[in-house]
Amino acid sequence: MRRRGFTLLEIVLVLLIVSIIASAVVVKLQSPLQNARLEDVVGWLGQFDRITRTYAHRQDRPVRMIVDLDKRQLRRMDSSESENLGPPLQLPARCRIDALRLPTETLTRGSIAIVCSTGGLMPTYAFRLVETGGRSRWLLVAGLTGHVTTFDDEDRFNKIWEGLFGRDAG
Repeated sequence: MRRRGFTLLEIVLVLLIVSIIASAVVVKLQSPLQNARLEDVVGWLGQFDRITRTYAHRQDRPVRMIVDLDKRQLRRMDSSESENLGPPLQLPARCRIDALRLPTETLTRGSIAIVCSTGGLMPTYAFRLVETGGRSRWLLVAGLTGHVTTFDDEDRFNKIWEGLFGRDAG
């Protein structure tokens, strides 16, 4: 009389098929998950800019947004740089700003202060945000409004930047 049930070989085959399907699902979902993570960082940077502008406007005093490329951190400070105004924005380990463009220069190391006027106005600037996987995205922040526009295409971003400030800018 034969017992009813599964042999070890049948169980191993089922587990193998399930693991192949699970691997395919993980690979398929990985790209949208990375896009969502990058979008989070883009949102944080835009929000940090908006809060800086709002604070300067409401307090009726200039504020410095300090961008430290080496520490992957942004801070808000009063105009004398003696007082931190709120917590810093620390970028996650998987992301870094590898370039910061201003109309007059481009930074790839160190830190710089971008001054926000009492009216909440800043110069136009741009970040190139890079993930550990090598994907990059440019964030162009309009000086007058703080509107953030993102570019995945480096050439397209460069054409727009050159249209705004000329070939030698940044």
